Amino acid sequence: MKSIPVIASARSRLHADVMLIRLRRANIAVEQISACFPAARYPNSVACWLERGRLAPLYLESEPYLMAGPMRRWLRRRDAANFSPAAVFQRSHFEAAAAMRLEEELRQGCTLICVHAADEAEVAVAWHVFRHAEAEQIALAPLPAAVTPIAEEAPLLFPSFDTAIPA
Repeated sequence: MKSIPVIASARSRLHADVMLIRLRRANIAVEQISACFPAARYPNSVACWLERGRLAPLYLESEPYLMAGPMRRWLRRRDAANFSPAAVFQRSHFEAAAAMRLEEELRQGCTLICVHAADEAEVAVAWHVFRHAEAEQIALAPLPAAVTPIAEEAPLLFPSFDTAIPA
């Protein structure tokens, strides 16, 4: 089965580091974590843990961005010259509204952290970690038909942490 991507945005390098450390403490494997970020805001945790051998810069309106981890597979060869994060996210099965919001977060200098969950349990762990780390936005690609109806009712884009958590 293909992975189920869950993406969250972090306001700063430190916020991205906190999210990555919490994911690791929740037993999410390093091989399942990706990051996309402005080159000037390179998170320390990415430098320590994520695959960085292929960190060729991507340009969005002349600003350099980097991708690390399995998210790099979402790119096509021509994307490096004309990087469109929303198009990359839409090709990876995110809804158009969620893809546009993630691109806007990236343009505002946020770091996007992605967990490539293997199953519904890992989706729940990733969402929980992102939610309690106060991620700016959390986006979830539509779940495969094989998951339970409870998971299918989850919204595709979660608002910021200032909304109340249901009891």
